[in-house]
Amino acid sequence: MKPGEIGFDRRLRREWLDFVADCAAAHVAPDVIRAKLHDLLGPVVAESGERGARSKTITVLLRLWVVFDPRTDGLRLDALRRLPTCAPGERLTLHWGLAMAVYPFFADVVSSIGRLLRLQPTVSLAEVVRRTKEKWGDRERVARSARHVLQSIRDWAVLAETGSAGVYQAAPPQAALRGDLALWMIEAVLQGSGTSIGSLRQLERAPALFPFTLTVRSAEIERGSRLELVRQAGDEDTVGLRTAQHTH
Repeated sequence: MKPGEIGFDRRLRREWLDFVADCAAAHVAPDVIRAKLHDLLGPVVAESGERGARSKTITVLLRLWVVFDPRTDGLRLDALRRLPTCAPGERLTLHWGLAMAVYPFFADVVSSIGRLLRLQPTVSLAEVVRRTKEKWGDRERVARSARHVLQSIRDWAVLAETGSAGVYQAAPPQAALRGDLALWMIEAVLQGSGTSIGSLRQLERAPALFPFTLTVRSAEIERGSRLELVRQAGDEDTVGLRTAQHTH
């Protein structure tokens, strides 16, 4: 992803995410996955011209689970290893974390939603679009892509309808994350935010993680993850990406 690139500009159904993830975990060749996705999406997503809506949607899906990216490939490979044995509720965790890490635009939109839901019981599409434009620019493509993110996570049962058009409330929490999966999600938050270091407590409570609850023990960070404890000061532990250069 190039800096400032939106990337996540299509509405993605949960079953499409599960399909591409299962194909990737089964080591299906990328060209075969692409062809299978054309068959799967064909009845519901039109394709007009050489690069129509269906091809663009498939590109978004492939970047999550198939396309190599040195910045996020450790997360993706860990997710693929975990996928065959993970509980059904954990699948959304993996989709969510990869979407944040691969697409910072997605991370920003869901962070805005999380912040709003901390202040009030509901969130409106208009509020989310306005906040997204403040950071990404007052362009129609920004507004349209923010709508696609919100519609996608509604389809993933993270948001629920309220009866008022364009107004949503949080669904019950999706999963309580602990151990390696919680560490994996902390790394995804750092990647999605474009920072390499942060307060562990603040990362656990990051607005972008509003569908989940996280519990991370400092001692777990030293056991082989791509995170490291950078500073310890009283109750405030700071963690960072191992590959990053820190100034102590």
